[in-house]
This record gives sequence, structure tokens and C-alpha cells, in this order.
Amino acid sequence: MSQNASAAPVTVACSLVDTSTYATRYIEVDQIVFDVEAQLVDMRSAKTVGTSDFVNWIFTTRKHGPFDDLFTMRGGANWFTGGGVSNSTPYAMKLTQDGLFVMTYVYRGGTEVLRWQCAG
Repeated sequence: MSQNASAAPVTVACSLVDTSTYATRYIEVDQIVFDVEAQLVDMRSAKTVGTSDFVNWIFTTRKHGPFDDLFTMRGGANWFTGGGVSNSTPYAMKLTQDGLFVMTYVYRGGTEVLRWQCAG
């Protein structure tokens, strides 16, 4: 496996397999875009792309509301890892070479973990 950053964004299809949270905001995610060059992860619901009800969460460094979101990532041919702060919430995420995508974040004083199985 190459450990050099990919230049082109990589899009994978995913299915949620496990969650420690009752929060429903991420359960619709079934497609994730990793863009190392842009330092961006876009988690979205593929069926809503191009509609007025587009469902997505973007993790990147940007001004977002009253907060500055900070995000950094690395990746290779089929793995990515990243982390940062979005809307004052700390996140860590990783796509392993076998397609398991794990996202962990701290919410209301506890740690939340979600896992998706991805292919693409």
C-alpha cells in the first residue's frame, strides 16, 4: 500500500455498522469523500446529493458560524486519518485499509463512536 497522499479526492460508499450514540445526525451518512489536498472530509447521504434537502457534514479548516473549524488529515491509496475541531467539538476519524471508517467525538461530556464499512 502506498503511503503517499493521493492528489485526487476519493469517494467511498459506506454502511453504518455500529454506533454508541443515540444522536441521529450522522446515521444517514452512506458516502464519504476524502480530499487530502484540500484537507477535507465530506460525509453525506448520497441519495440527497443535488436535492434541496442535501444532507452532509464537511470537516475542513474554515470559518463556520462563531467558531473557527480546524481540521488536518493524511492519506494514501486506500487509507485516511484526520482530526480537528468542528463547531467547538473535537473529532478524530480513520479509514483503514480494510474499509472500516471510525469517527470518534466528544459530545456533552462523553465520547461517541460511529463505525461504517466502506467500499469504493
